[in-house]
Amino acid sequence: SMRRLPDTVKGLQEDGQTLIESVPATVQSIQALAQDFVPQVQQVADLLRAPLHQRFALAAEVAQRFAADREEVQALLGLWLEWWRGLLLVKEGASPYLVHSELRQELEGLAAEVDALAVARSLRLIQETLDVLDQNANARMALEHLLLGFPFLEPQAAAPSV
Repeated sequence: SMRRLPDTVKGLQEDGQTLIESVPATVQSIQALAQDFVPQVQQVADLLRAPLHQRFALAAEVAQRFAADREEVQALLGLWLEWWRGLLLVKEGASPYLVHSELRQELEGLAAEVDALAVARSLRLIQETLDVLDQNANARMALEHLLLGFPFLEPQAAAPSV
């Protein structure tokens, strides 16, 4: 059963760090992915504006990666947790605590469009997905559930061509 969302964002902030620290992943996978942090999390940012079929496609792709290397996907979801935590920090005016300050500008832009409850829900969903994957759930279904739970934002207007 789904865990209840915290009534306040404050409750989530308090355990946000615990969520990140509890992500099971080997140091090697995290180091390998951390070098790619911005491209890996850019996927999440882009997904929020993407059509539905792209969410299903990414879920299928990540599920295949999970079949080949569970730890790599656990580390990837850990990076996604960190990205959502960053968005929450920016939203709550705590951007000095951002680990990846290179994302500040983009997160500030998104913070205006995503409400705090949606951020809280996304953080919870990632943690629940890590938990169910750990219990050998169907990876593709778990990942689809996760990606469909992320907020849907308006696609950005294309930059005018010069």
